[in-house]
Amino acid sequence: MTGVQTCALPICFNLQHVETLLTNNLFDIPEPIIIGMLARYHPVKGQLTLLKAAAELARSRPACRFLLIGDVMPGYEDYRAEMVRFISEHGLEQIVMLVNTVHEEVPAMLAGIDIFAAPSLTESFSYSLLAAMAMQRPVITTPVGGNLEIITNRENGMFIPPDDWQALASAIETLIDDPARRSRLGKNARQTIENNWSLDIMLTRTQRVYKQVLEARNNGR
Repeated sequence: MTGVQTCALPICFNLQHVETLLTNNLFDIPEPIIIGMLARYHPVKGQLTLLKAAAELARSRPACRFLLIGDVMPGYEDYRAEMVRFISEHGLEQIVMLVNTVHEEVPAMLAGIDIFAAPSLTESFSYSLLAAMAMQRPVITTPVGGNLEIITNRENGMFIPPDDWQALASAIETLIDDPARRSRLGKNARQTIENNWSLDIMLTRTQRVYKQVLEARNNGR
């Protein structure tokens, strides 16, 4: 899965009408702290970066659990196999879960996590990031590609360097230790979506572009 489809813009995720899937029941403790990721399994998406952070946090933060939502891009089955091998070699089977889900369930899955991680090495424009922000989740991501248009560091999300699992683990610990910051980042993230990426705003922007194109064409006649 690539994230949220373009036809289902994240602002359509209504916080009042989303029932959280019982993500807590996926794990073996009553009140886990769930770090979630939503992306196709591909090297540039940074799943192994998150798994390396998970291996570190498994020792220092035993309540942490990791939910990696996605499927395999054709031709990258070996990458998923590498992820599974890493999980096995580091004894993470009880704290990491790899799952796939249909698009309709994405809002509920995101509503059930505590922190959203998107440690991409490169990125064009991440609808998964917008979806997490629309669900008022605090996000940790990298300052690459379209992320720079969406995130203002420490205001509506947190930036870490690409391919830096230690920085990711540290950022996760920071948010675990500071529930007030988690709440503030999540609320600011949601406000960012409402202010800049709602369906109405996107339609208005599209109409403006068409108008500019038509005006330029008419002026050129």
